[in-house]
Amino acid sequence: MLKIAICEDEVRHQEILEKLIRQQLNTEEASITIFSTGSDLIDIYKNGSRYDILFLDVHLQEENGINIGGFIRRVDQKVKIVLATSMMEAAMEGYGIGVQEFLLKPISEPRFKEVFQKVVHELTVESKHKYTMEIRSEKVIIDIKDIIYIESAGRKLNVYTTSKTYEHYRRLSEDEQDLCKGFFVKPHRSYLVNLNYIHRIKRLEILLKDETRIPVTLKNRDLVYDRYAQYLTEGF
Repeated sequence: MLKIAICEDEVRHQEILEKLIRQQLNTEEASITIFSTGSDLIDIYKNGSRYDILFLDVHLQEENGINIGGFIRRVDQKVKIVLATSMMEAAMEGYGIGVQEFLLKPISEPRFKEVFQKVVHELTVESKHKYTMEIRSEKVIIDIKDIIYIESAGRKLNVYTTSKTYEHYRRLSEDEQDLCKGFFVKPHRSYLVNLNYIHRIKRLEILLKDETRIPVTLKNRDLVYDRYAQYLTEGF
């Protein structure tokens, strides 16, 4: 589900943006949070909240939207920022803070549709190479290529990466369908392993490059061998 924020001090423009967003997505596909001040948006970011898309008014009452956007960009490199302004010159300033697109007021429906679909497409493409977790109410996104293996431990998953280990609530089966289309294989009901980090496979055991040993069930042995052989010869 997309998490979308609108930072706009005029109620009329808040309503216009929300209506345009809902015309593009079903209500169950997105959560929309509206902020009337930049300081409220900054406060919630400081508390760990993150959004996929931010619609940001340049001329907030007694606040500079460009400065607000600059802060958001420093703490969140992934959010797609769309500036809303009545002045083209102000829109140009936004590119210095990594703004993806801009909307000139009054906002036309065709222009909004073009911008929104472009941004959502970018998020869709990026998500194919990202792994998303919810940890203590905070959205954490990491590169799939950095995951060495995932271990199921009761109702939680331990995600072992090249830099640290994450723990979050999810069933392994929820990850299996997507990850095993790529560089992952399931050698055991409790593990998903990234083929890039396998050193060798011996009988019913995978030895990873960091010397971690992962069990392989007899049932899954042939699949693991076939997938690893394919990886070595074709690299997918």
